[in-house]
Amino acid sequence: MKLFIVLLGIFFVPATMSTRCISGCACSDDTPCEYYCKNKTCRDRIELHEPCEGHDVHPRECGGSKYYDSSSMTCEHTKINGYMCAVSYACDSEYCDLELSTCQRNPDKSLKSSNRSFSVYICAPIVAVLVVTFLGILLRIYKRHTLARQATAWYPTQTPYVIGTSGHVMPFGNRAAFA
Repeated sequence: MKLFIVLLGIFFVPATMSTRCISGCACSDDTPCEYYCKNKTCRDRIELHEPCEGHDVHPRECGGSKYYDSSSMTCEHTKINGYMCAVSYACDSEYCDLELSTCQRNPDKSLKSSNRSFSVYICAPIVAVLVVTFLGILLRIYKRHTLARQATAWYPTQTPYVIGTSGHVMPFGNRAAFA
């Protein structure tokens, strides 16, 4: 169980942690900030329908599920496939078909990239736990086999002997020696 917790910490925690500052840290641009930098301080994301400065100025200022709407100059929810769009960052799929002016499935994103996070953060710890459990079972079988060999010694005559607790060797069939 302890090993599972350690493996969970190794694989899952880094996937959920962020090294960027959410708000209040000193900054010179958006890079160290989770959302955006303004007046040399990291700021939290702007809430829905609140005014913002725009995607070209601060691409992350509205947060992950919102985008900068240039017509209202506010943060709005990103759109699902089939809804009207003018820019790709307005779509959940991050792809706006400019000929149709609608959000579409992103042809650049393959299933491999979305399945990678599942395989790395979910399947890898499970496989690691199973491998460690299997190795533990093999080790336990080996130890039991080794103890059994130590308890019964076979000599060239192929007659089994038992090694007693005091170190005396006694024939296995000699019950009188135990009385």
